[in-house]
Amino acid sequence: MQDDIKERNRKSKEGVFKATNDPKRPLVPPAVEAVPPHLISRQWRMLWTAGSIMALDYRKALEQANASGGAALASASLPKSIKCSSKASAD
Repeated sequence: MQDDIKERNRKSKEGVFKATNDPKRPLVPPAVEAVPPHLISRQWRMLWTAGSIMALDYRKALEQANASGGAALASASLPKSIKCSSKASAD
């Protein structure tokens, strides 16, 4: 969206719309718009932080499980939703 607005504003400043205008059917060039700020960057930052925290938690849990020789992994149970989906895909 930002790139489109920047491109349109650039073409308007350079006079592209006036140069390509048909005198028999004149068109009004688009108005110059303000470029919106990067709102999505905040959301990406929040997702990146959450993903990093989850990765650290996973690493800690894996290290704890491996420290006991993997016994915790052998006795771990899967949630019902995962068990059901794995049975359905095996059929």
